[in-house]
Amino acid sequence: MKKNKKNIILTARDISAANALINFRKILKEKYNISVYCEDPAYNYLKNKFKCIKFKNKKNELEKIFNKKIHAIISGYSSKVKKNFGVDEIFIKEGNLKKISTFIFQDYPGDFNFYLKSYPKYYLVVNELAKKITEKKTKIKSINVGYVFLKKVTKNYIISPTNKKKILIAGQPTNNLNYI
Repeated sequence: MKKNKKNIILTARDISAANALINFRKILKEKYNISVYCEDPAYNYLKNKFKCIKFKNKKNELEKIFNKKIHAIISGYSSKVKKNFGVDEIFIKEGNLKKISTFIFQDYPGDFNFYLKSYPKYYLVVNELAKKITEKKTKIKSINVGYVFLKKVTKNYIISPTNKKKILIAGQPTNNLNYI
């Protein structure tokens, strides 16, 4: 690690956050020292793509991680799956305790995990509607960064009049969300 670069920690617990993390890392790695901490399933997804440290949440682990100056933490966001919190929420809480700038990339508007009662300084959201929803629900400043996890398809994709059109809609359940 170069000493003149600032240190940023990225975290992810789920696959969606892991995909966003790939692009955040790519964008930031030239100007910053990046450390990546993950839990499964994100760890299994990322471990062969670049150096990703498996977060085990052991007693002295956070102390070792934060023994150097950390300038920012960008975490993915995980809903209440299996357990109510994980690497993302733990790092946000620790970062806040240590007065580090904290960010959560929220890839799905209106979905929050308040289990540890520690909120990021900023939410990074995917569009203006998400910004409006998030700021109304949390009173925390949101920054519209778009869909940083989407990748542009550039080859082997041909549209012709003979192709039959197929549509895939992949989303998350909205039945329990009260947006506005």
